Amino acid sequence: MIEYKVNERTGEKYLIEINGRFWGSLPLSIVSGVDFPRLLYEMYVKQYLQPVTVYKMGLYCRNISMDMTSPSS
Repeated sequence: MIEYKVNERTGEKYLIEINGRFWGSLPLSIVSGVDFPRLLYEMYVKQYLQPVTVYKMGLYCRNISMDMTSPSS
């Protein structure tokens, strides 16, 4: 996963993070139409991988339980 932020005023993009593990953003990728666990299964077990070329963009996912807990002091 490569994450960028966009400066709304200038349109300039800033690199925030490069993360080789996909599970931190797994719910978002699945909702978007890219099911990484299924793709890994197909790649390793079925020895075949159909590339995903169509997916939804502009989606957001929230972790409600994390949003509702107060930060520890």
